[in-house]
Amino acid sequence: AGRASAVLGAKSADDCELCPLGTSAGASGQSACSECPGGRFSGIRGLMECEHCSSRRPFSTAPPGSTASDNCTCIDGYYKDLTRGGLPCELCPTGGKCSNDVVLAEPGFYMAGMAMVSRCSLLTPDGSVCLGGASFDDEQNCRTGHRGFLCGSCLEGYSR
Repeated sequence: AGRASAVLGAKSADDCELCPLGTSAGASGQSACSECPGGRFSGIRGLMECEHCSSRRPFSTAPPGSTASDNCTCIDGYYKDLTRGGLPCELCPTGGKCSNDVVLAEPGFYMAGMAMVSRCSLLTPDGSVCLGGASFDDEQNCRTGHRGFLCGSCLEGYSR
């Protein structure tokens, strides 16, 4: 098991402490446990090696010292598809910007579903009425005077 002892010359495993969560022993005979590096986690005490995030969720990473697979988030360019249990990380859809497991619409696009990004076809002299920067759960960012699905409706007092 992953154990370490600050006492030089430990005679048995009983002289050693189990490495805590977020650390591992790395090898036998260590005097201290090592923090799990980025992209790895240790969800149980006493591990010899921290587990790779990608072994459970391809295209994911975690901060150093992570203590659970839940700490593993998708790398930039990928998102956690909750309709598939979040495993594996999915490639970001066209028109989306993916970071920290979330899809945000890019300018000129609108979030029409959790990971469904639609291109806005309604243009003004200033560009698309869809400003992007919102996730599906957020209120969509529409140019002033516009609202609704694909920013296609006019607010009261505005017209095309």
